[in-house]
Amino acid sequence: MRSLWRTLRRTARAAAVATLGTAAVATSIAVQSLAAHADPAVYGTVRATPNVNVRPTPGTGQDPVFTAPTDASFQVTCYADGGESNSGWAGTNPYWDRIVDPAHPDTPLFIADVWLDTGGDITKQVPECTEGRSKEQPEPDDQDDQDLSGGQPADQDGSGQACVFLAPEGAPFAGINLGHVGWAFKVKETTKSGKALYWYGSTENNKADPLIKEGDDNGAWRSYGTFDDMLAEFGGTLHSTNRYKGYKCAKVDNPDGSAALKVAEWTKGAGYRLAENNCMDHVYAVLRSYGADVPTPKGDRSILNGVTPTWAPTVWFAWIPWELQKI
Repeated sequence: MRSLWRTLRRTARAAAVATLGTAAVATSIAVQSLAAHADPAVYGTVRATPNVNVRPTPGTGQDPVFTAPTDASFQVTCYADGGESNSGWAGTNPYWDRIVDPAHPDTPLFIADVWLDTGGDITKQVPECTEGRSKEQPEPDDQDDQDLSGGQPADQDGSGQACVFLAPEGAPFAGINLGHVGWAFKVKETTKSGKALYWYGSTENNKADPLIKEGDDNGAWRSYGTFDDMLAEFGGTLHSTNRYKGYKCAKVDNPDGSAALKVAEWTKGAGYRLAENNCMDHVYAVLRSYGADVPTPKGDRSILNGVTPTWAPTVWFAWIPWELQKI
């Protein structure tokens, strides 16, 4: 595995200085390797009759946000111990499954695991929401999964972290895949156990409309959670049928999370234009306002002739000089 990722890292660095044709080939190699090691998303089906409460925290201490009917299906991103056992369709346990619902994109949502059919043991299917990596996922180089930004535990040195996510099969157009990217940045707040928290999102344009006027729905979304929450959500298919399969993160000194969040909110009404106001431009705007040193998207955007153009998100992602990781 280490040799595989060393190869991918060298490939990404080579793409940054290569010609257009070499960059396209290098990106294709990275895409194939990432796809071969991607894990499937986990979905759960409601087994309560006639419905089940969906709450904003794991446990019964908060009023329900809404009720979900029998047979409703949700993507599950992680699980949490609510502190007290629940009894239901699947038996008895203390776990609550964090779900994602498009109608509540900015709200944490939990369903008692005993009322959600995920087809297996939730503790072995997804990571724990606030306590690090899943049991099956090895620690990279003996580091905590939150410690990707310079060797410091969450927030001890006041630094931030910016990330770019890649869905390599995204934005199919004129016989090629231009690719699709998303953004993420770490905030000052942490969980009760001291884990870092992130805002993350993207502009999906799932209708594949090359032109969306300002104010119309461009598929922009954002979520808030731990690093594991973020990987689970980007790795699933809730927001896009073209799954995100890789990401790059870097430490940011003196981050401005408030400015980045304002730009993220702006992207919702910013419209969309294929060649000059796309997901890549929005990611760049969010992370630059945060303080990240991301490369400026370059290239002649009038060129689209069956060859991956230099301004495509896949090529821009390869140019970013941060370490490549898989989801």
